[in-house]
Amino acid sequence: MAFRGDLEGQIRERSLIQLKSTLGQFEKFVENPYLHELSTQDVMRFLKSLRSHDGVNQAGKKTWNNYRADLHLFFEWSADKQRRWVAANPVVDVPRMQVQNGHVAILALQNARALMNHVAAFKDGKYARYFGLALFAGIRPGGELEKLAQHLELINLATGVIHITPAVSKTGKKREIKIRENLYEWLTQYAGEIFPTNCDRELKAIRKKFRLTHDILRHTFISMHIGAFKSFADAALESGNSERIIKDHYLNTSSFEEAVDFWHIVPEEEGNKVIHLAV
Repeated sequence: MAFRGDLEGQIRERSLIQLKSTLGQFEKFVENPYLHELSTQDVMRFLKSLRSHDGVNQAGKKTWNNYRADLHLFFEWSADKQRRWVAANPVVDVPRMQVQNGHVAILALQNARALMNHVAAFKDGKYARYFGLALFAGIRPGGELEKLAQHLELINLATGVIHITPAVSKTGKKREIKIRENLYEWLTQYAGEIFPTNCDRELKAIRKKFRLTHDILRHTFISMHIGAFKSFADAALESGNSERIIKDHYLNTSSFEEAVDFWHIVPEEEGNKVIHLAV
């Protein structure tokens, strides 16, 4: 399929496999109609038909959101001006399920600093830019960071903005993230790829060493953003979340003093060679 072909090299193989599975199940469910005939109601019926592992109960909210995201990405691709196979994306009006995650875990200031000091010293800062983008730009590990690494032109040091396009974004929606002074230092003082080849084992070891859950760096970014800059709107725009989610989950998860110090975590001068790469 052309859609999967366009994504090869941009996302992990296992993500491609999941996309293939989602689209295959959807195609079978709607009995292979013409693409332009599909509606929001068809997508809703399909998502409601998903079952949990017991084969009886309806699938959980996260499963709904994951399948919805796959279909959203496919229909956005289909509606692109290069194709215009559908007039509009029918998934847009399908609601995302609100998943109550309870307490949002974030890195304490000293742990964030320890993490960045560690990656700065590890193999000449091989993963400094990766963790800098995850922690100080809130870019999702794995998918978004992998795809961003294939499109370095989206990191514009001259304007101080990272452009997360729909093709890079997990949600299929574009957003722009400000490159603050400390992130600029992490991006320019270290060389190498953002997402090095065959890095899974080393990244896993670093995450294990610092007990990093999947989204804790992104949660920390949002918490420190709202803590230091006090703008629900700006935090929502840069993170790709709604203001309601920011208020409900991240307000007062860090102190003002801690948050301000967070945005001053920079590479230690001693032993670092300033490279100033053209990203």
